[in-house]
Amino acid sequence: ARHIIDGTPLLAPGSDGINGVALANAILLSSWLGREVDLPVDEDLYLAELNKRIAAEGKYPVRT
Repeated sequence: ARHIIDGTPLLAPGSDGINGVALANAILLSSWLGREVDLPVDEDLYLAELNKRIAAEGKYPVRT
């Protein structure tokens, strides 16, 4: 918020964070499939596997 309000330099750019998210998604997908996965992960496969778990839990709607 400070960056937007008064121009304070960012601690880290968003592009740095996206790499961590991609790695976390790969770790989850690998665990769900029980095998190694390549980076970047197949987004359609990741979403399908995520939606299986969301549907099984039954608390939230699946993602699109």
